[in-house]
Amino acid sequence: MEKSPGHIANESRIFALNHTFPKAKFIFIYRHPIDVFCSWKKLESRGTSKSHTDPLIFISNYKKRIELIERYNFLFPEKFIVINYHDLTTNPKNTFMDICEFIKIQYEESLLEIPPSMKEKRYSKDPLLSYSIFPKKSESVFEK
Repeated sequence: MEKSPGHIANESRIFALNHTFPKAKFIFIYRHPIDVFCSWKKLESRGTSKSHTDPLIFISNYKKRIELIERYNFLFPEKFIVINYHDLTTNPKNTFMDICEFIKIQYEESLLEIPPSMKEKRYSKDPLLSYSIFPKKSESVFEK
């Protein structure tokens, strides 16, 4: 599963993975570019390269990475699925059902549950994530 398009910028990496693991399936998750840019701006104060937060450079890089994802999806449609992060967070059940169908496993409600070990991780500090990550008692994580 890939959530950071920067990791797929090297085209040979995907082809090498595909060659090494011929039965592999690839799940790409993409976010709206404004959300990604805002995240990079937030990280800039932690020493992230300023080139990521130059709007023109960012747009150019983001566009190239999305074009690569589209290319992989075109070349290997049976091996790639592209998931919108917004869909994942707002309609996780249907998104997970699509993923399960793609990787040919049966969907189960338990896929929407967060393991207890993850409940105390960094997600608790992010107000957007903490809303969907931490369910109330006996409530499925994404059923809000």
